[in-house]
Amino acid sequence: MVTLEIWYDQADGEATIVRTSAELDALVERVRRETDLPEGGAAIQVAIDGDEDSPVLEVGLGRSK
Repeated sequence: MVTLEIWYDQADGEATIVRTSAELDALVERVRRETDLPEGGAAIQVAIDGDEDSPVLEVGLGRSK
């Protein structure tokens, strides 16, 4: 797995660095827990760490019905 920069909690202005699939799973679960809204899910932004030319992906984290 490549190392990812993920932006979710912008309070400190820093991206969360994710190096393993276990770290990614934990972050996704944290985001889903913290944004437990009845009207929908949350969104994160994902890029490849250290690659200034990396596209930034907008990823929606919804709930399955």
